[in-house]
Amino acid sequence: LLSSVRLVSASIYGPGLNEMLNLARRQHIPTAVADVSGPEDVRLPGAAIVSTSRAVLQQRHGVSDVAAWIKAVHAATGALVVVSAGAEAVHAIAPDGRTCSVQPPPITPLDTTGAGDALKAGLILGLLKDWPLELTLAWGVVAASRQCLRHGACEQPAAAEEIERLLPTVAVSAAMFIDHEEL
Repeated sequence: LLSSVRLVSASIYGPGLNEMLNLARRQHIPTAVADVSGPEDVRLPGAAIVSTSRAVLQQRHGVSDVAAWIKAVHAATGALVVVSAGAEAVHAIAPDGRTCSVQPPPITPLDTTGAGDALKAGLILGLLKDWPLELTLAWGVVAASRQCLRHGACEQPAAAEEIERLLPTVAVSAAMFIDHEEL
């Protein structure tokens, strides 16, 4: 079943999650996981992408120092670690340790349902296409922002042409963010 799979995406929801992740690990297939609690989370081994939001970290997992969380998860996985924060900058650390921030486009969100999934989908696309970190993050941020302009989860994500058209509306910065208190 997994012979042609290049990446397995998982969240905290759904039956069989641990079995699926264990199968991917045994087949040496990288994973993309979301909303993990920290470096000890059982879903982290084998992760190539770890994404979550600052709100999930603070509200669900009681994380007060997001920068330390990013560093710890990156140290544990070597993965691309991405933390979003609504209309504020999305912060990431790449497998090679480079950091990057992306300021989402200015929008008036209707509903944030599915925004994290859209972000993760953009990150996965960038990873599978071997895009540079900056383009991968920008694509994910635009996909997430576009999702916020719809009510509820959608059956059809934004078209690639629409995301490409909106890419110039995001500000990408390679500034070191890890030691700033803004997180």
